[in-house]
Amino acid sequence: MMRQLFLRALLLLWCGGAATAAAPDAAQLVAGVAGSWAPLEAALTATMTTRRPDREPSVTDLRILRGGQGRTRIEFLSPERQRGKILLLLEDETWMYLPRPQRVVKVPLRHNPLSGSLLFEDLLPESFSEEGASVEETDDAYVLITSGRGKKKGSSDRIYFHRDTLMPFRREFHGKSGRLLKTIHVEETRSWKNVNIPWKIRFIDHLRGDIEAILEIHKAEELGQDTEYLFTREGFAPSGDLEG
Repeated sequence: MMRQLFLRALLLLWCGGAATAAAPDAAQLVAGVAGSWAPLEAALTATMTTRRPDREPSVTDLRILRGGQGRTRIEFLSPERQRGKILLLLEDETWMYLPRPQRVVKVPLRHNPLSGSLLFEDLLPESFSEEGASVEETDDAYVLITSGRGKKKGSSDRIYFHRDTLMPFRREFHGKSGRLLKTIHVEETRSWKNVNIPWKIRFIDHLRGDIEAILEIHKAEELGQDTEYLFTREGFAPSGDLEG
């Protein structure tokens, strides 16, 4: 499905060129971004600052390895109590390595401490379907509106795309009542290897007192050779048993 959407987006660009281009539809918006980000492989040095009401901000230094769509390894470098922890995200599964007990445990999606604030995929619908999706226009954005399914039926997302670059810069999660639950803001992007990647992202959890997590990328580098094993359960567990 995603490959078909990407080909449609390429065809639109190839056949374009009219003075006034038609507004993209939902499939074209998703396919264009997915086609740009899906193959991206990079090693990112980053800092995540978490701000909670009435508490001092906490700062965590991270090394984020991205091995293409659905494959991300996040290594915790500081503070000392977090150092050595590793998160491995493979498609719909998340695993965490705990260095002190030398254990690997499976992390349920709802308990993933970084879900919704770090990954490129978090700026796009989890499972896109053209059915029930629509696009609205504002002066500076195309707004993709999608509806939840299954247990999330009645909820909705609004993803804002720049009109000139067609890259997402904000995503809003709304509950069944219409209440705003979470927001992701892309506050800065930079071009690396001819791909516009989010460089500073601000995640707000409105249900938990507007807790903010701000991710700032400091450097992007080549992933390097012989890194395939880093994206396997065996490769990311230096020692200890695999659980879950």
